[in-house]
Amino acid sequence: MKHLFILTESSSVPYIYKNAIMFGYKPIFLYTIDAWDINNDYRYELIDFSKSEMDIAKYLKGKYEDIVGVVSCIEQLTYKMAKISEFLGVSINNRSSYTNLRDKKAMKECWEQNGVSTPKSYGIFHNANIDRDDLHYPVIVKPVFGAASAGVKKIFSFSELQSQIKQILRYNLTTLANEGKVRSGFIIEQFVTGAEYSVDTIWVNGKPILSGILSKSTPKEPDFPDRLYFTDTELDYETRAKILEETYKGISAAGVKNGCTHTEVRVMDGKVFLIEAALRPGAGGALYRILTESTEIDFYKYLIIANTPSLIAAYNNTEEIIVTPQKRFFWYNVSYEGAGKIKGLDVKKELAEDSNIKSVIFRRKIGSYLPREGMSSSYLAWVIGLLPESVNSEFEIESYMNYMDNNIIVSYG
Repeated sequence: MKHLFILTESSSVPYIYKNAIMFGYKPIFLYTIDAWDINNDYRYELIDFSKSEMDIAKYLKGKYEDIVGVVSCIEQLTYKMAKISEFLGVSINNRSSYTNLRDKKAMKECWEQNGVSTPKSYGIFHNANIDRDDLHYPVIVKPVFGAASAGVKKIFSFSELQSQIKQILRYNLTTLANEGKVRSGFIIEQFVTGAEYSVDTIWVNGKPILSGILSKSTPKEPDFPDRLYFTDTELDYETRAKILEETYKGISAAGVKNGCTHTEVRVMDGKVFLIEAALRPGAGGALYRILTESTEIDFYKYLIIANTPSLIAAYNNTEEIIVTPQKRFFWYNVSYEGAGKIKGLDVKKELAEDSNIKSVIFRRKIGSYLPREGMSSSYLAWVIGLLPESVNSEFEIESYMNYMDNNIIVSYG
């Protein structure tokens, strides 16, 4: 039996499983040893990722024969999984491409050296002793190895900058400890405004074979948490073409040949700026669900193709698949207040019975600790559904997000 290892978020498991079976593979889902959302309907392995890549690969090779590939969808583990893939003999990219799209210092340097449009970087810093007189406020400050917008903040003054730096350094010492990046520092860059989009692209042999663009709700300043992503049926051709052109330029410059990338962009006065990118699917794979629902093209199928060396070698379609969303499906990251040990989680009847809502996926369980929003890569809950036809303007979108927030309840104690 040919085995395929998959590290993803839990709601994507059934969709990836279906496609792995279609290719004749036996999927094995990998979870961290502290995972609580394991789907027992599918075969899995608990992995202690604090161990060396060689030891993990040795364990997997000793237990499973004929390993055909590794699908890695979790940002904090992309580099480690790439090294494990090398030891398993199923690597799909040079290691440097993972560094370029995980380390924001390397990402900025790569893009700036290759003429990619990206906000100006003022540099990488490792402590609060910043002696710079060229910062044009407002600026953005964020961790070099952040994820899910954790630690990102718009800053208007030097005193604000000092305060946020302390928060980021604390984040580095705690959240990034498992990656060994406690001294990775933070980046200060130009603030760019404008409409925001994300691009999920699947790559084979250095070419983009499939892309999905999602429009985003206007992010709330100053922390810019990920909120609403939706398939936009009214995105004009010119904007779409500009977004894809700059995205492909940036990802190619990073050295990506195969696999899946998620890129965040802004369009200001008709110019596209790449904010950041990652070598994994959006939301750990969950965004593929709304792209698949909206376009009727199974993004999970191509996820497997782009991460399996034998399928990459056999892929002979040289034309990019053009997708046009037919419906406005959305993914929403529920906002919450407070922090602490979770005492209760509930979905109110109005939301539970809403025909437009397809799934409410809790990302935390009762008894676990929920950090303050904005300084953690943790999520409380996701909502996946179909945007009502009556929701169009920025005000209507904001009201709809409030509706979802008000119908998902978390209590502490």
